[in-house]
Amino acid sequence: MPTFVTLAKWTDEGIRNIKDSPKRRQAFEDRITSMGGTVKDAYLVMGEYDLVLVTEVPNDETAAKMALGTAMQGNVRTMTMRAFGREEMDKIVGSLPYVEDPATPDLRALTSRPASDLARRYWDRVAGGSTRGERTTAITSPGPLPAH
Repeated sequence: MPTFVTLAKWTDEGIRNIKDSPKRRQAFEDRITSMGGTVKDAYLVMGEYDLVLVTEVPNDETAAKMALGTAMQGNVRTMTMRAFGREEMDKIVGSLPYVEDPATPDLRALTSRPASDLARRYWDRVAGGSTRGERTTAITSPGPLPAH
């Protein structure tokens, strides 16, 4: 059964009625069970969100009903995400084709240049020039390099 993670924030109404939250959570769990799902876990968390719920429901339509039914109560605002477990993730990643990344630089080419040439090219770029003589957007120079 698909797993969903829901992040919830209490609304003003929800926090005013915080003492009722255990009853509301139980009603939520009963509703999920009646839809053929289960609440795997629920957490009170600190940070941007107040609650994290992990549920398993039969399909996306049931997850949407779960989210909309919860929102209709007016006690929390939610964000629900489909979650893939370890086995599902391994299957998905394992099915991807292997592709060499053409954007990966060949670092061997850099090591064939003298260090002073590399440093000059780097400084030219940082100071606003380029290695081909044209100007690019200038970046303020921190001043001359310290003497060694």
